[in-house]
Amino acid sequence: MGYIEDLEQAEKESKNRAVATKILDKMEELRLTSNEDVSRRWIWELLQNARDVAGSSGQIDIAIDLHEDSNHLVFMHNGKPFTSSNIVSLIEQVSSKERDTTLVEEEINTTGKFGTGFLTTHLLSEIVHLKGLLKNTEGECKPFEVTLDRSGRELQSITDSINITMAQLRAVEEAEEAFYNNGVYQTQFTYELNDIGLEVARKGLDDLEHLIPYVLTFVKEIRTVNIIHANKIFELTEESVLGNGTVNRATIQVSERDTLSNRFITTKQGTDLLLAAEVELTEDGYAFVGSDYKLPKLFCTFPLIGSGNFPFPFIINSGHFNPNEPRSGVFLTDKDEDKVSQNKEILIKAVSVAQDFINSTASCGWRKFYVPVKYANSSINVDWIDNEWLIENVKIPIRNYLVSSQIVDDRKGNRTSIISNEKTNVLIPFSTSKNTRESLYKLTSYLTGEPLTREDELHEWYSAIWRDLKKLDIYYILRVIEDLGTINELSTQLNNVDVYKWLKAVFKMAENNEKIVEEIIAEKLVIIPNQNGVFTRYSDLYIDEGIDNALKDITADMGHDCREILLDKVCYLPEGLKFSGKTTKGIAAEINNQLEELDWDSKIQISKKIATLYSEQRETIEQRRYIIDLCKKVYGDTFGETKKLIHWNHKIWEYADNYLIDDITNIIMAQNNIEMLSQYLSFQTEQECILWLKTLIESLTAYEYSSHLNTKSILPNQMGELKEKEELFLDDEIDDELKEICMLLGYDYREELLDINFDIDIPHSREINNKEVAEKITSLVRTAMHEFEQSSETKYALRILMQWFQDYAEVAEGLFTDLWPERHRLLSGKEIMESFKKAEQWDELNNQLLEKTGCSTIEEAVEVIMSNNISLDQEEDKIVLDQDMLAQLGITSEEELKEAFKSKKFADTFTHDSEVNQEKFHYVQEIIDRSIKNVCTHLEENLQEYDYTTLEPIPGARTIFAIEKNGEEVYLIIRPSDYKQIIIFYDSEKDYLDYNKDVELWVDNDVDIPEKITFGRILKVTGINRIPLYRVKR
Repeated sequence: MGYIEDLEQAEKESKNRAVATKILDKMEELRLTSNEDVSRRWIWELLQNARDVAGSSGQIDIAIDLHEDSNHLVFMHNGKPFTSSNIVSLIEQVSSKERDTTLVEEEINTTGKFGTGFLTTHLLSEIVHLKGLLKNTEGECKPFEVTLDRSGRELQSITDSINITMAQLRAVEEAEEAFYNNGVYQTQFTYELNDIGLEVARKGLDDLEHLIPYVLTFVKEIRTVNIIHANKIFELTEESVLGNGTVNRATIQVSERDTLSNRFITTKQGTDLLLAAEVELTEDGYAFVGSDYKLPKLFCTFPLIGSGNFPFPFIINSGHFNPNEPRSGVFLTDKDEDKVSQNKEILIKAVSVAQDFINSTASCGWRKFYVPVKYANSSINVDWIDNEWLIENVKIPIRNYLVSSQIVDDRKGNRTSIISNEKTNVLIPFSTSKNTRESLYKLTSYLTGEPLTREDELHEWYSAIWRDLKKLDIYYILRVIEDLGTINELSTQLNNVDVYKWLKAVFKMAENNEKIVEEIIAEKLVIIPNQNGVFTRYSDLYIDEGIDNALKDITADMGHDCREILLDKVCYLPEGLKFSGKTTKGIAAEINNQLEELDWDSKIQISKKIATLYSEQRETIEQRRYIIDLCKKVYGDTFGETKKLIHWNHKIWEYADNYLIDDITNIIMAQNNIEMLSQYLSFQTEQECILWLKTLIESLTAYEYSSHLNTKSILPNQMGELKEKEELFLDDEIDDELKEICMLLGYDYREELLDINFDIDIPHSREINNKEVAEKITSLVRTAMHEFEQSSETKYALRILMQWFQDYAEVAEGLFTDLWPERHRLLSGKEIMESFKKAEQWDELNNQLLEKTGCSTIEEAVEVIMSNNISLDQEEDKIVLDQDMLAQLGITSEEELKEAFKSKKFADTFTHDSEVNQEKFHYVQEIIDRSIKNVCTHLEENLQEYDYTTLEPIPGARTIFAIEKNGEEVYLIIRPSDYKQIIIFYDSEKDYLDYNKDVELWVDNDVDIPEKITFGRILKVTGINRIPLYRVKR
């Protein structure tokens, strides 16, 4: 063999060895790879090769048939026959063409045929049976069948396999000529499948069903794809322009058995690229379609399997991409290479086109934007991407545009953006639990004004949105509660839902989070309501251990409302929170401490409110009833309605009762006497007042308030004046006449004697008896006997004493041991003679009465005289009318005097000079005017029960006035009391005193406070103790 032959043989062997080595290395790489994406590439390699042999019409039909029962897969198409170059390239795995780099929308000749990419189809099966037509240069065709066996593990076995396949191919020379028919699938690849190959086949076919609508949209050369075993045929049937003309729609018809359906792929054209997204047509318009399938985002005509996590809202298809090998993505590394720069330039363009795509579709109201958002929110970490560049140039710009675009439909049907001006416009529940997300949504949906997505989209938006934008978690709701501050404010924000039921649901959710309970305890969350409905710090709250509302109201009135520190009794509390308790006793102690800090008026106001509280427990009921009745009497309408306590403690009233007793005794003391006290408390009689005061004194002792007796002037003496205990003595059965005699002589024991109705603890050393009074009278009588001229009171006293000696001689002798032997000195000789004379006159008068009336007793004679106005013509001593007597009578003029003398009784009683000095009348007029003025001023300034504005004088009656008292009309008779007595002589005054309406007698001496003379006072002062009722019968 010559040199030429040797060289050619060596060249041939070297070439064969190189081919075999390449196949062996690639197959070993495929067998050893753990990248699942590589095993999914086979279907796209077959489609790409088929697309490159589209028929004379420019289109090709493709069919795939998986026979799982016989474990083989057939891929077939009706493309053009193989050429010798094609088939040899396939056998030797040498690419026949470089990938075309023209624009996507232009005609693409080939994408690279039968290169090393085709070897990935051997992951289905290492042995492939190929059947097709081989066309020669003259255009003649012959059928052939070959087997591609890549199962060898050594170089020689691969070489032998290639030689066998070439030998099979040479047999075409003997085959009969055939004709190309584009209506028949004349090219067929048959793969024998083991279990692994069957699984690879299934995955590739699953990709095909998801992605073929995009491929048909991008690759116009493929007319139909028939998945025979699934009875599905995919075909691009229509292309149209949508909206404002910037978005296109491709309609992919899917024929499945006897059913036709459509899938829609919308596209947005850019320079050197095309963006695509699948949509559906709903009643509300177009909506993006999403699924759990990991859709590749990068296409270089065909999908780059492995770009499913590329963070972009739409598919980017560009024939100008520079893919990596194994076509899982495009180079976006940090390398300064032309291919990398070209890829990055396409991506930056894609960002701008995507923003236009978002704007166009959002403005047209397209829904379900969570689909592109979810795609954009993907994360990818692969060796072909510089993540820092990707984040800065793709992820952030796309995210910012998406969240600020009007792409979200809220629950009210409005379209809004996720964020605007750094404010969250829509809330998306955040929880890994679907049930929790639904609970969060439901709870928040009751809150007025809280922006939420559509309820039927909440889970999709949760899955789609960036984590930092998922604002709605349990903490968000708790912060809303905290910010609203009160139950009332929260209630106004809730739509037709019970606030406590809503809070319970929130707290039930919160208690599952130990951190929330810890934050409540640490007071980082203030969300537990007190009994005023205010959300309050954990450390400030206590359990209400049965404190009555009435007691709580007291604390509120004091400005320290205990409800502020008491847990709301209705609100559910998260488990894990522990609180101390507050009892009635504790609250009572706090009330008492706070009472001490108040000014006096406030003390009394609060104490009155405390006094309205009572318990029906046997231990307290009697005392509480008495205190309540006491306060009602003293305070009247200013004492509130009583309230029963269920839970009580003695400390509740401990301080309040003391303050009230102190105040009530002060009020009593301020009245000075029983008369004024009786008026102040509106008693009908002074005796009623005395009995009331007696009960009070006894109760103070019984309820351990007796200390007030020792310091307050609240005990009445026998003049009705109020005194301190230390000022009074006990009356040891002193004779009333002796007390009166002593008073007339100038020493009134009644001023220092305790009213006989009262029985208090006073030492026996402070008792006064008849003996002591007798000694005092003796002393006073001896002084009086030495007086040059005795007063009328003294004379009167001595006469009474003389009479008492006669009536009680035995007692008198024992009491008045010094005075008894000298009793005859009590009366002067003249008085004794006058007494004898008057006695004789009295006997004579009695005899005349009996004789004139024909009666047998004096009483019967008086009755006859009174009823028949009989005159006895008996001369009596008459009183001279001087200036003082005129004042006591109230006569101010000569006319009034003449009018008075028209009365027979008046004329029989008084006498006067024929000419009376006018100055006397002027004097009387002045003191009467003065007394009227003083009394009226006193009523106006000091006694509110009198309406001074209604005061009117009674015509013809100078001293009588009408006035309203407590809303009822009464009459006032006003007289001066300068001479310690008044004489009621006018019939007009007697008539008014006898009137059915109330009449009051007021006197003034221009020294003391004007006073009202009560009936009781008249009885005491005059000593009247017997009233013959037959005299008052009408």
